[in-house]
Amino acid sequence: MTAPSTGHLRSIDYQPALDGLRGLAVAAVLLFHHGVAGARGGYLGVSAFFTLSGFLIASILHVEHERSGQISLRRFWVRRARRLLPAAWLCLAGIVVFGHTVATASQAASLRGDVVAALGYVANWRLLATGGSYEALFSAPSPITHLWSLAIEEQFYVLFPLLTAGTLVLVRRADPSSAVARWATAGTYAALAGVSVVLMAVLHDPGGDTARVYYGTDTRAAELLIGAAAGVLYRQRRAASPAPASRGRAAILVQALGLLTGAALLITWARVPQTEPWLYRGGLALHALAVVAVIVAAHAIGPVRGLLSFEPLRRLGLVSYGVYLYHWPIYLALDPARTGLDGPELLAARLAVTGVVATLSYIVVEQPIRDARLVRGWQAAVVAPVALVALLVSLVVAVPTGAGDDLAALAAAPPAVQEVDLHGPAPAADLPRFAVFGDSTALMLAYGVSQWTRDTSAATYAGGVIEEGCGLTRFGEVDYHGTRRPVHPDCDQWPDEWPAWVQEHDADVAIVLVGPWDVADRRLEGDDEWRAPGDPTYDAYLRSEIRTALGALTEVTPTVVWLTSPRIELGRNDVPPPPEPYPASDPERMQRLNAIIAEEVEAWPGESVHLYDMADFVAGLPDEGFDPSLRPDGVHFTIESTMVVARWLMPQLVELVSTSEP
Repeated sequence: MTAPSTGHLRSIDYQPALDGLRGLAVAAVLLFHHGVAGARGGYLGVSAFFTLSGFLIASILHVEHERSGQISLRRFWVRRARRLLPAAWLCLAGIVVFGHTVATASQAASLRGDVVAALGYVANWRLLATGGSYEALFSAPSPITHLWSLAIEEQFYVLFPLLTAGTLVLVRRADPSSAVARWATAGTYAALAGVSVVLMAVLHDPGGDTARVYYGTDTRAAELLIGAAAGVLYRQRRAASPAPASRGRAAILVQALGLLTGAALLITWARVPQTEPWLYRGGLALHALAVVAVIVAAHAIGPVRGLLSFEPLRRLGLVSYGVYLYHWPIYLALDPARTGLDGPELLAARLAVTGVVATLSYIVVEQPIRDARLVRGWQAAVVAPVALVALLVSLVVAVPTGAGDDLAALAAAPPAVQEVDLHGPAPAADLPRFAVFGDSTALMLAYGVSQWTRDTSAATYAGGVIEEGCGLTRFGEVDYHGTRRPVHPDCDQWPDEWPAWVQEHDADVAIVLVGPWDVADRRLEGDDEWRAPGDPTYDAYLRSEIRTALGALTEVTPTVVWLTSPRIELGRNDVPPPPEPYPASDPERMQRLNAIIAEEVEAWPGESVHLYDMADFVAGLPDEGFDPSLRPDGVHFTIESTMVVARWLMPQLVELVSTSEP
């Protein structure tokens, strides 16, 4: 493109290499969501989209301002709507069908709220409000989970033009030159990006869940704003030197930097897990700067542009928006249980269906509406509301509700102490009261217990203390899928919280279920070695913790029931497996833990403590307890399967209590 004599860029020229970058980024996401071992950091493809979006949107707004002296917010937002809404609404309509046909009860139960949040582009805040970052991931992933990133982008598209227009008005009053306006707005974007980076670092809890900083608009804005600042500064450089140099030291440096940062990005996308603390201490901002270096190099003639303009990558980039929209619900629908496929064959099927759907969407819906060939002017004003109303009506009519509503309420409660009134009116005073204690596997068990008591009216659910992400072993450090981190302080409070709950809620029976976190690699407090079940030092510590729990509970309740835990097998169904073998999946570890539990229960004096072998019961279920319909991720029961466990367990416990009474 030849720059005008005024030195202003009047339009943004098409860069095939940027479509190639989009294609590369969405490919990383596709592989990551399937659980491919070589794509541990594929989630960072979303970060690349953020930075590229900021770069392009800032460029578009500044070019328009330089051309006309103003920014038409209405025109900008209409263009964005024509580009984004048709495919998004089509995707949500498909998700409604998903909810009516193949969704699990828990997915269907939360789907109305999920879809409404997606329609309002607040899916990221919905995930935070409902605890979707943890419970929904392991028990029944929501088909709108991936839309958190599009929600952040849409929020950016609403607020960023207002920020830009306001800043330009103020700057132009002081100095009308374009150069000053560019530097001022770039400085504003950079300053706000700095605030976002600091906020992420302050809010990040290395020992806790990363959901707040990962899904928060405020904490992820830096990646968009860094791209925006770079886009404006690049415009400034191009305005000063309209013909991009293809030779010389500067050009060689740009290409070399682009190649080096591009290689670093690929390594990061292949190897860095989402739990790495440094990501939230400025790492995502550094990633954004690396993406900027690739974007700038892609604009100039050289190897970066050549590599990213590779035609298959470019074509994937053209349909990348639809690919990202449709892939996750397609992945959930095409799971091993329904397809009979696994590994590369399942990945090929998922990619093929996603590619076909995204391409058809691009050709039949997205491009015709974007180019005003399918819907024009007044037609859009009529068609859009009608389509939205039709989607909302179908959502209300088609999506079933069920017992999963209770799980949604349970998962939305604070993670440390979970209490949900699932019974309505107060129960009869003479019914035995059961409380549940433990980790996230106990959370699913608690749902089954509460539902069974409501269905049978044979007992009362008295709540309990659920510590998601916590085991019985306290203090020290834990190895979580290859990432070593301190045990969260909330995990250390159960010796006080459990008996306090029993006393406050008058529980007759305390049910304990732990396991997955206690078979992970652990470094005990004051110890330099990493240990696991089977290590004499760790076994002794496990025994001590079990005795502490039994002592605390037997002092306040007449009956304690401890359940053995089924062995772990990750990635059995629609949740991606860890990209590397997870030591906690070794069946000998869980067998050792269960043996220690059994020995300690048997040795406990008196008759107040009882062991129920849930591990043996699960092993007797279809496929030795690994039927994907029972535990989709190989760890957590679904709503349906936890009822199977409850129907096995609860009649025995009610009989136990009744025969124990004087």
